[in-house]
Amino acid sequence: MNNRRLKYSITYFLLGLFLITKLTSLHVLGHADDKEHIVHCLICDQVIAHNLTPALTPDLEVYTIKPLEIIAQKEILPSYSFVISNVISTDQLFSRPPPAGV
Repeated sequence: MNNRRLKYSITYFLLGLFLITKLTSLHVLGHADDKEHIVHCLICDQVIAHNLTPALTPDLEVYTIKPLEIIAQKEILPSYSFVISNVISTDQLFSRPPPAGV
C-alpha cells in the first residue's frame, strides 16, 4: 500500500510540474502594458527557452527500409502425414482436425 502511495505522489508531482511549466506561458499576457519590464523578466526567459527547445534532435539518422522479398513455395506436396496417439495434449483440444485425404 505504501509503495502505491509513493507512485501516486511522484506521478502527481511530475504532472503538477508539467502543468505549471505550461501555464507559465500565460504569464506573458500580463506584460501587455509594461514594455520595459518584459526584457528583464526571468519567468518569460525561462518559458521562451523551454518552448524553443526541440523534443527531437534535428540531425536524426535516416533509415531506409529494404523491401522484403517473400518467396512462396511453388511445389504442392502430394501427401500429408499425421501421427495419431491415444493421448490428447491440452494445447490440441481446440485445434482443427487434419485435412481429409484427397
